[in-house]
Amino acid sequence: MNSFPPTDAMRAIAQRVVWFEPAEKTLADPARFMAYAMRYATHEDMKAIRAYLSDDEFRAAIDAAPPE
Repeated sequence: MNSFPPTDAMRAIAQRVVWFEPAEKTLADPARFMAYAMRYATHEDMKAIRAYLSDDEFRAAIDAAPPE
């Protein structure tokens, strides 16, 4: 899975779902970002995120998500 582009919208989402670190660091680790997004992102956030992910990449993110 490739890192997410550091657009203003993606930085805002990253900052909301992983509030304790800089958005650029969050976006550089897409599997970790997706794990947090699947828990904390809004429906609108996920629609924006999904524009950058194929179905296979989304499934891979689910498989790579750490246990709670």
